[in-house]
Amino acid sequence: LRGNIRLVLDGYHPDAIPPERLKELGFTHIRLASELYMDQVIANTMYDLKKMGFVLLGGGADTHDLLAWQLAAGVEFCSGMVTGEAKSEDEIIREAILKSR
Repeated sequence: LRGNIRLVLDGYHPDAIPPERLKELGFTHIRLASELYMDQVIANTMYDLKKMGFVLLGGGADTHDLLAWQLAAGVEFCSGMVTGEAKSEDEIIREAILKSR
């Protein structure tokens, strides 16, 4: 962390680890577990995470509804068939980290 390395947590479940603990551990980027998508409570949680300063990553946006839901919930970077550009997970994470520097 002292070397300004960004940590990404993929598959996050808000009930597993409190966001404050994620901050203590040095995580800056979060992608919630995909099974949590399309739920209003989770959208509110994502909004709260964004307000806390986390960069939200999304994935699996294979329908316009899911893409719209993720963007409305505060996702800044997303992968999926609807985004129109095939990118690997590594590419998405790399772009997110470079943008946040």
